[in-house]
Amino acid sequence: MTSPVALTNPLQANAAFLRTSLLPGLLRNVAHNLNHGLESVHLFEIGSCFSRDRRSPTRGRAWGSSRPAGGCPRTGACLAAPPTCFDARGAVELLGDLPGVSPLAFSSDEFRSWRRGARFRSGARGASWASSARSGRSLLERYGIDQAVFGGEIELAELERRQGTVRRYRPLPGYPPVRRDLAIVTGPGTTFEAIERTIRAHSAVPVAEVQAFDLYRGRGVPDGCASLGVQVVFQHPERTLLAREVQESIEAITGALRRELRIELRGVDPE
Repeated sequence: MTSPVALTNPLQANAAFLRTSLLPGLLRNVAHNLNHGLESVHLFEIGSCFSRDRRSPTRGRAWGSSRPAGGCPRTGACLAAPPTCFDARGAVELLGDLPGVSPLAFSSDEFRSWRRGARFRSGARGASWASSARSGRSLLERYGIDQAVFGGEIELAELERRQGTVRRYRPLPGYPPVRRDLAIVTGPGTTFEAIERTIRAHSAVPVAEVQAFDLYRGRGVPDGCASLGVQVVFQHPERTLLAREVQESIEAITGALRRELRIELRGVDPE
């Protein structure tokens, strides 16, 4: 870790060093809000960090604390469940989608003072420009926080550099989508990114969306494997799709999943 650079005449005693991370200030604010009765905290900061060996780009960090799940005492409605690593990942993906740098590729990684997280990049070989992870217990204890905290770091200068073309709004499709559910068994190390890429590459008709809706590991599934439910949404912008076209696409997709990723099909649930 880069050692901090001391200031000659700091304005405050607790601001005697140039910051190498936005993390401490944000965690202090998370702790302050939780200690004053807030059950859910979502913060962000945009600022600069500094190091001795290079000029650091402007960075932004976003945080969300866990919140208790249960029924609302006034309405009885079910409240949202505590956030997970997928919420942190989703926030990064949403931000990347706004300037047009999605779809994103990500890889698991280890972070100092954090549990396992993910690094994000644009393209298969692009440099990472964002990361997200869950805070470690020792870090939370240092700030007096007893709930899980997820964070993400985004290199705004790199994000701007990778910005895609100007986004243009398109009218909503005038033709109905066709949904098909696939129940597949994935092997160890198979990522959803690879599954989605294979589905889109081998469909004979346009694929509007690919979503995972169920994940199961346990009895009936081989060790190290997972049963995954995936919904594929087909939609043509100019006409109604024929059942024959959709079925041909499903057959091409399942064949490619077996051939390229060694994924076995457990069943096809027709619409």
